[in-house]
Amino acid sequence: MSDRTSIPTATETLVLMASARRCALCFGFNGDLTRKKGQIAHIDQNASNAEERNLVYLCVEHHDEYDSTTSQLKGISLAELRAYKG
Repeated sequence: MSDRTSIPTATETLVLMASARRCALCFGFNGDLTRKKGQIAHIDQNASNAEERNLVYLCVEHHDEYDSTTSQLKGISLAELRAYKG
């Protein structure tokens, strides 16, 4: 696992503004455009990759689900997340 890199403030602002704090997966799965309490997630799950194209705003529930590695659970795929980011 790589070391976590702080997301530059300007990049964080771009992600937050572009998403309007709407979860990409809530929208992709349900068409839900309401504002959510959430976090910026690393699409490639590499915490040292803080490039804007690798970041997406997710609600807390979906961020947890995306980062989950439970072997019995069919989690959210990288391809799904990239598609829903838009």
